[in-house]
Amino acid sequence: MQRVQWNADALPYGQSIDRVLYDMRRDDEGRLLLDAVTVEEIIEDADGVLLLDALVLPFAQLRRRMELLLRIMERTIGKVKPVAMQITDPFKQRGVANVAVIFELSDGQTVSIYFHNPDTTPNRMAPQDEIISWKWLLNKKDVTIVVAPERGEDLNPREVARRILRLAEKNSAAFQRANARRSERMQGIQTLKTEIAALENELDEARHELEVVKVRAEETNDRNAAEKSAKHGAGVADITYRTEGLFTSFYPETKTGEDVWRTMAVQTDGTGKVLSSHAADVIRQIREAGYTVSESSGKEKEIDADTLFAELTGDSGESAEGNSSHAENRILIDAYLRAMAEDTKAINAAVDIDWDSLTDYAHASAVRDAFNAAIRGINRLEAARDALSAKDILYSEEFYSRVEDSDESRAHRKASETLRMTAFKFDHLFKELVKREGQLKMAALTPESPIEQAAIAIYQKHGFDVNEINGWHRELLSAIESKNTDFLRGIMTGVNPASVEIFERATGMKMAKPLERRFQQLDAWAGITEARRAEIEAEEDDRNRAAAREKSVTYAWNALKHLQIRYEDEILNSQDYLLRRFAEGFENVSSFKRGAATAYCLKKDDLSLSVNSRNFNAFLKAALAYGGLRPALERLGAVPAVSSPAAIPENPADPSPSPVEPPPAGQDATTQVDAVYRFAHASDEFKAWMFESLGK
Repeated sequence: MQRVQWNADALPYGQSIDRVLYDMRRDDEGRLLLDAVTVEEIIEDADGVLLLDALVLPFAQLRRRMELLLRIMERTIGKVKPVAMQITDPFKQRGVANVAVIFELSDGQTVSIYFHNPDTTPNRMAPQDEIISWKWLLNKKDVTIVVAPERGEDLNPREVARRILRLAEKNSAAFQRANARRSERMQGIQTLKTEIAALENELDEARHELEVVKVRAEETNDRNAAEKSAKHGAGVADITYRTEGLFTSFYPETKTGEDVWRTMAVQTDGTGKVLSSHAADVIRQIREAGYTVSESSGKEKEIDADTLFAELTGDSGESAEGNSSHAENRILIDAYLRAMAEDTKAINAAVDIDWDSLTDYAHASAVRDAFNAAIRGINRLEAARDALSAKDILYSEEFYSRVEDSDESRAHRKASETLRMTAFKFDHLFKELVKREGQLKMAALTPESPIEQAAIAIYQKHGFDVNEINGWHRELLSAIESKNTDFLRGIMTGVNPASVEIFERATGMKMAKPLERRFQQLDAWAGITEARRAEIEAEEDDRNRAAAREKSVTYAWNALKHLQIRYEDEILNSQDYLLRRFAEGFENVSSFKRGAATAYCLKKDDLSLSVNSRNFNAFLKAALAYGGLRPALERLGAVPAVSSPAAIPENPADPSPSPVEPPPAGQDATTQVDAVYRFAHASDEFKAWMFESLGK
């Protein structure tokens, strides 16, 4: 939002209330102007509520003044009137004690004023403290910059209240429409809450039924256990097995056995078969689970070689090629885990540093260099990752299942965190050691010491690990030597106090704290008078304005590329359309009023051409500010320059221009024009016209 200046009648200068409100709404992405604020929301947004002593009553006078303001607002001309006022408990926001006053308006809107204590103890309030208003809200929108642009000056809150009530009056219709829809939404929310309560009751009933089912299930389990015990006594096994060559098959014999077999089937691709070498282990696990297992009494099935081969190669869906691919993936993932373990070991070795021995700068530098070299050499995991990525295994389901929760991965994450903390600890330690080293070097300096040596000591004293003067530091010393005030004014802002101290040591000057005074000291040191400084600043302003005009023209020209305009029977983008019109003689730009807005048009003698487009008008406006349509198009390279250095005769005393060499014969118009000029945007029709004109 922009500042708005108001007159004595609480009306904005140079624009209407509607325009001010429109600008506010355009800047209101969260639709805060249409949402009234409450005391609870203000307190919720604060850092906390202040608990003041009962004898401290800084708000008694505030309430009387706000009640007076309320009566003044009630007498304001308009339909929207204040109907109530609330004062919040004091709260802390960004370390400053605040109190807010909320005026509720007749249409539901709110006007809020924030007060704070600006003295030397802003985090508390005393009876004698004077509190001042610093923020105004219309509903939830901060409108201080609009209604109170005179920050830093005495401004009567009554005057601001008049201004904000005028805005509230204009905002009332939109606020009521929005809150009418809000009422509908709130009604919908209430309906949903009622439905939720009903569904929660249904959920409670379902939980009750679930408990009943659980009890019945337990009774059924007891009966099954009894049945199982009886069958065990009768010698009936839950599961039987039969060895068939390399594989052992399991078969369910009871209802309970069917549950066990289904569990096995999930783990054996639905076959219920395991390798015979693992059969004894599986049988033991089934028996430990409480089930009975016995060998099948049926005749052993004979298996021929083909069947055996099919079972070995996974005839149930997994081919020999698939097994080979799976084995290759497993080998690569195993290599990745080994690389991770090796990198973890190397990281742990690198971070094993004797911190107590790092007491001087030289030794700490050597240890840090060794640490950095060791870390740069840890790259085994990167090569293993590239191998996985080349096979599209990286981040696959197989990769995650093997790596994510592995011991190697957990150890590597822990080592990486230790590495990060070690680097942070090095940075903190080195800053202190560098400062100490700089202080020692500063103490050893003499008045005859070279400025380069002093600069290194000063930088180190301020915590910068600088051991030689190069790059930017060399530029600084060169600027001091050549008295380059443009460069030196940039360091005088105080962002880098080390550079200011280097300047002071090199020149023997003591720079003042106010920035303006520093600039004056610089000019006096460099021999720049006030008149010359004014000339320099004027030249810089001219350069900045010229650069801004050129940037505006370029930006507006690029925007024309996406705007299409009908020209006779063609559809052209706006760049080609403008060049076509320019070739027809519309070389000037003029402005005119279209309602309250200023529009721009192309001119040719008494003829005018305008396009009802914001982008087109923006370019014509930028071209006019640049100095005209032709200079703008020449700068953009869209049309050739009328006067180029090649057209100036070698002998200035001879006014006759040198003849222009004609293009090679045998070429069409477009080719010949392209041979002489390099247009950025030009149609074939324009080139034909130019060829014909030049021929004449």
